[in-house]
Amino acid sequence: MDSAGWLLLGLLAVQVVFQAKLALGAPLGHIAYGGKHKGTLPKKYRIISAIAVIGYSFFMTIVVMASTANYNANSSGLVNGVLWIMVAFFGLGTITNAISPSKPERWWAFYTIAALLCTLIVLDVF
Repeated sequence: MDSAGWLLLGLLAVQVVFQAKLALGAPLGHIAYGGKHKGTLPKKYRIISAIAVIGYSFFMTIVVMASTANYNANSSGLVNGVLWIMVAFFGLGTITNAISPSKPERWWAFYTIAALLCTLIVLDVF
């Protein structure tokens, strides 16, 4: 696995931990979901964070699959397709974080830009 793949795995792991903390009731609502909720998130958002843990874990699996020696972007439609979904996801995430009314949440735009660039490198776009 190249350094972009490792960095992307690390970034995704940060999201897994962050979303798990939100789902379990950590008082981090001011830096998630627009920063509207101070302290612990309402149950609906905690459920969304629990689902996000599963989604980010799936993304981690895809990154590992894409980074193996046997991976061929032309022969693995599922992996390639999910990586492009990740590009769109992180691109939209960058925009939404950058325009968030929550100042701490706007800092997440740097995270999503890094994740976007790493995903493009794993896709061998650069």
